[in-house]
Amino acid sequence: MKKFFLSVFFVISILSACNLSTVSMSEVENVPNNVWAIIDPNLELQLINDGEKGYIIFHSSEDVEFDFTTQENTVTINFNEK
Repeated sequence: MKKFFLSVFFVISILSACNLSTVSMSEVENVPNNVWAIIDPNLELQLINDGEKGYIIFHSSEDVEFDFTTQENTVTINFNEK
């Protein structure tokens, strides 16, 4: 089963608090059970907020890299499949 089911997870702390001055993102190795339970495998891209953190789930059969930029109160995320 090619790297199908959850190739990339990212945590965006800015989604929980609008007044943060820094944005950070990281890949998550172990997804919390409460988040895992609501992931829809039929969606290519999902945003899930568990009340504490925000998760962006991107399903791909390829390896994925990402980068992001911020401008004022907007975060732009670019996913690149290899």
